[in-house]
Amino acid sequence: MPRYINQESIRGWDQNKIGSARVWIKFSQQSQIAKNFLVGSMAMGLGQNSNGSLELSEELNSYEWEIINEYKGKIEINSQPINEYDLFVELTNDPFSKYKLKSESYQYQYFISCSANSKKLSMLIFSKNLTEKEKFEKDFENYLELIDKEFCGKEQNNIISLICAGIALDCANYLIQKKPNLENILRYDFEFPEIKTKFENKKVLLLGAGGIGTFIAKALLDCGGVEKLVISDFDEVEDRNLNRQIFYASEGSFKSGKKAEILAEKLNKFANKKFAEPSISVFDPNSEKNNYDAIFCAVDTFIARVVANEYALSRKIPLITTGCNPESAVSLMWVCGKTPCLREASSYYKTMVQNCAGDDKNKTAIEFYKQNYGQRPNSCANSPDPQIVTTNMLAGSLAVIQFGLLDDFKGKLPYRYNYQILENGKLNLDECLCWKNEDEASPCKCYEGENWLNKQIKEIEVLLSPKNSEN
Repeated sequence: MPRYINQESIRGWDQNKIGSARVWIKFSQQSQIAKNFLVGSMAMGLGQNSNGSLELSEELNSYEWEIINEYKGKIEINSQPINEYDLFVELTNDPFSKYKLKSESYQYQYFISCSANSKKLSMLIFSKNLTEKEKFEKDFENYLELIDKEFCGKEQNNIISLICAGIALDCANYLIQKKPNLENILRYDFEFPEIKTKFENKKVLLLGAGGIGTFIAKALLDCGGVEKLVISDFDEVEDRNLNRQIFYASEGSFKSGKKAEILAEKLNKFANKKFAEPSISVFDPNSEKNNYDAIFCAVDTFIARVVANEYALSRKIPLITTGCNPESAVSLMWVCGKTPCLREASSYYKTMVQNCAGDDKNKTAIEFYKQNYGQRPNSCANSPDPQIVTTNMLAGSLAVIQFGLLDDFKGKLPYRYNYQILENGKLNLDECLCWKNEDEASPCKCYEGENWLNKQIKEIEVLLSPKNSEN
């Protein structure tokens, strides 16, 4: 099926296993994790084959239910489990719910339990094939005590819930496809800085309305929106986008048109106010007049990241740049005068700037790029590891976590988040510096130098134009 062609080309991926999975999901209407997990499940095609099933304890009462219905997928509502399942997913903050369903875990091959609050997420994974029953009972009791003490009765933070859903769905994918023999319980607890989740007075530029860009937009929407969100993207929607770009499904197919226009329309509709506006021409930093509080760079070409960084430097605007592949996601924040910028983080970028703006006056950006990086920008469409919904969810939500830190950013808070799922199913979610030591991470002064971008903008526009880019 064209919709899943990107994820089917991932090494070892078996779409039939994903589609044939039998999954039951327990949640409450207050569960923000569930809303995101269900949208991601539908995009991935979880349980959507004729012999698979995606069963929910109840319907959603939120805009995510409308998104799910646009996929025209196969969903059953069963308040209690009625079959044997490959996977049971429990997404509440209720310790009694977790305890009750643990007693029925013999019906499930694998069990995932998740909770979130304003600063933390906690996740438990186990199999019915556990060998050390006494240890399991003790570990599960400790888990319930944590849920009762720190999560019970607490609201699930919108952004942290999106992160939690992305990790849970990534683990579900791993369990269903790899079918590991889990002899012991897996437990993950991740904590984040206190972040702001109200951005009504912020003006934001979003470069890219693809996989990561749509989840940045969703996270901002779930926080109540911003004062102004300009979405810059000239791509058209395709069916293959729907495995990770959730706002473009329509009546079981895709909605034809420009991504930026459709995304802005959907955001304004779901927010019941107009805060998003599209920009469907090639982004031209020299003609951009808005004064933004931040720029999100959610594009998949190196040269576009160069443009974003140079524009952010020239205007002294914080830049949050993102990336992902099927196994990992990263978000990095550059703040003028407080952190190094992308020039300092990439030796390739440094060389490009030096060659194009330094002694070799005859070499332009496009010549250097073609010589060193191929005839066309490298995009996710041509990558050997196409993107999937889980890591797009994570990159987008981690970027908005960083956006929430900006007002109090003093150069000491983490400005890089990196997520990775390992071969053994274990997870890493780290907040860290991008360099080996703090001396290398000292603020740069690139924003005080000559504006290299102005010299090269016409050449860069050629690289960014629709005829030279892949969707």
